[in-house]
Amino acid sequence: MQTSAEWNLDASRAALRLGSFSASVNLSAPQRGVHQVKLAAQPLECEALGVKLESAGQGAPPALIDAYPRGGDLVAAYAQGPSSLVSTQIYWRAALLEFDGESCPTIDLQVSVQTSLLESRPALSTRSCIPACEVVSAALGSPVQARSREPGAHCLVFRPSAWNESYVEMVHPSDAEASEAAAKASTMEISHRLFEHELEKGVILRARVRGMFVPRRGDTELALAAWRQFVAQPPPLTT
Repeated sequence: MQTSAEWNLDASRAALRLGSFSASVNLSAPQRGVHQVKLAAQPLECEALGVKLESAGQGAPPALIDAYPRGGDLVAAYAQGPSSLVSTQIYWRAALLEFDGESCPTIDLQVSVQTSLLESRPALSTRSCIPACEVVSAALGSPVQARSREPGAHCLVFRPSAWNESYVEMVHPSDAEASEAAAKASTMEISHRLFEHELEKGVILRARVRGMFVPRRGDTELALAAWRQFVAQPPPLTT
């Protein structure tokens, strides 16, 4: 079985193969994130780890200026321009990570911003949209309240009733200004607000979010094991 990630890029659309896991990313619509997800040939309807790019006023969204796969990474760069105060680089890094004997398809999202302006306030946010489900804090083992800012909201377990798996999402505690989980129609949406401080010219800011698909049984234990590893590792170096 293929255990290393492979991205195939065609224009602005990328397809991921990782063992029995597959997904797509449309780089022209980064807010949709990872979608068309299948695990062991079973569709898992969701949009995970999208990025809402900052746009000033009513201008057009920032333009995609570069994109390429590199090993397990899919890299996309978006321009600073009239409608955006910053240039943005997004990595979707795919791997099978093992926790407690389970190999879990994992996507690490890294977002970097910089500006040519003397100062700006980027204020980007991530977006994941999961079918209506129970959501619990991995740390607290209890249901999460909408618009929660408690520490446990940094690592959430989603349990869609139509899935055999659970979806786990975590944001590094030093990277998120606020996290919000809210029910919307037939879905549960989570967003993490990033980069709300001023950004000076020549400075690069980075933020990290991890998404995982794990077996339903023991999902909170797997989430906590992954969380401990995630917060302990240093920020990844990128070029």
